[in-house]
Amino acid sequence: MTVFLRQSWRDERLTYNHTNKTLGLDSRFVDKLWLPDTFIVNAKSAWFHDVTVENKLIRLQPDGVILYSIRITSTVACDMDLTKYPMDEQECMLELESYGYSSEDIVYHWSESQEHIHGLDKLELSQFTITDYRFNTEMMNFKKAGRFPRLRLHFQLRRNRGVYIIQSYVPSILLVAMSWVSFWISQSAVPARVSLGITTVLTMTTLMVSARSSLPRASSIKALDVYFWICYVFVFAALVEYAFAHFSADYMRKQRAKTKSNKSSTEVCLRFFC
Repeated sequence: MTVFLRQSWRDERLTYNHTNKTLGLDSRFVDKLWLPDTFIVNAKSAWFHDVTVENKLIRLQPDGVILYSIRITSTVACDMDLTKYPMDEQECMLELESYGYSSEDIVYHWSESQEHIHGLDKLELSQFTITDYRFNTEMMNFKKAGRFPRLRLHFQLRRNRGVYIIQSYVPSILLVAMSWVSFWISQSAVPARVSLGITTVLTMTTLMVSARSSLPRASSIKALDVYFWICYVFVFAALVEYAFAHFSADYMRKQRAKTKSNKSSTEVCLRFFC
């Protein structure tokens, strides 16, 4: 995700009274100011943007209040429960904390203005839709290091299901329906029914493999896996049903032929003795 992280604090050493204007400082002044050592706790990777210049903004107000804004792109870790995939809803967090300053040195809190978090309502993701978000502040207690304030932003995410309906659910439903078509084909049409059964089984196998290749890796069984295996059982059962029906019909035909042959032999013997 790409965020504009805006931090504000007051440094009494930088107050001035010769003008009421807010001063915009060059980003080169960053090294000359005291800055909070804020970092993203659950970030797997992150970097600053520097094209065409460093994406940093510094503004100084007469009362010594500093506004420091930076643009960051970060890959954030999120623990997901995929048992209901792809009909799942997830909660992810963005956690901010000071790396070296404890609660005795620095205190974090969300801005009191109504625009402390904005842009999420218009954010569009390829796989998820943000349904809700909330934020809070917690105090983390580390025995040796001390207590550290942490800001948390919680995202409620709902997975977009349209692509899975089109790519997985609809084709599998059609394959199951196609396998049931063999029930209306004459039992004597062995090549037609066998080829239809084998084709649906192989196609269902291919669909399962292709779908699993795009699934997120997880040790738990997903709802989509259960659905695919149920469809596979229906398709395979249609093929087994025809094999059983063909075997039963062939067995009955042989039994009738054997019974008819025994009756003919009995009639010949009776006529001979008569």
